[in-house]
Amino acid sequence: MDNQRYRTQQAQTGSGMNEGTTFGAGMSIPFGSTVGTGATMGGTGISTGIGTGIGTSMLGSQSLYGGTTQQNMIVSQQKIGAHELIMTHEILTGTIDCINTFELYRPHIKDQRLSQIVDHQLQHMQSNYQSLVSFLQNRQGQPTSSYRTPIQSSPAYGLRNPAPQQPNSNINQVDDRDVASGLLSCTKSLAMKSTIAALECADPTLRQIISNCVQSCINQAYETFQYMNQKGMYQVPTLAANTTQTMMNTYQPTGSFAMQGTTQLQ
Repeated sequence: MDNQRYRTQQAQTGSGMNEGTTFGAGMSIPFGSTVGTGATMGGTGISTGIGTGIGTSMLGSQSLYGGTTQQNMIVSQQKIGAHELIMTHEILTGTIDCINTFELYRPHIKDQRLSQIVDHQLQHMQSNYQSLVSFLQNRQGQPTSSYRTPIQSSPAYGLRNPAPQQPNSNINQVDDRDVASGLLSCTKSLAMKSTIAALECADPTLRQIISNCVQSCINQAYETFQYMNQKGMYQVPTLAANTTQTMMNTYQPTGSFAMQGTTQLQ
């Protein structure tokens, strides 16, 4: 009788499975226990119950710790490359720095023309910043037109008794040259950063927005240079005429272009 009962219990628990069989670390399942969703202790019942329980637990963990499904939906809707996002962050930070610098210098401007240049450039920088932010947040940002330099004049070359330069000892010594030079440095720096960023952009709209920013910074820098050059604040040194001509003649056109030039001269 006892032998019959033992064989019956052995058939219910599956071959080779004894009372107190351990599954994983610290997990003991006695006779008659249920696993997962009520599966009895036998062959596929155990694996099904455990699999279901683990699967449900993992899904629950994803939901509790960070909303994985919702995050994936957001990423799929707003795809952007890691590198271009980091570079755009650099451009936005640089633009904020330029805008803040313009605002800090603004009260120290005495020349009316320089004041107009600063106000015009500041307004355009704010538009570029807004365009980039709108693109990142809702993909509605559109490329703004590049900044146009209103005055085009031939620069003055050569040194004409340039004034000595040195750091100011206090804020009251800041003059128009200091303001113009600071603005020129800002736009030059932002132009270089934006150029590198544009080359790393995969999204065509973002690439165009930043490319327009590059051209705007170039034009803004040149406008400031023109002002400084005309005022004698930024003088352009030159080399001796013989040295200049020698360097210019060092490079010759390729064969086909050289033949075209000879034909035109004849």
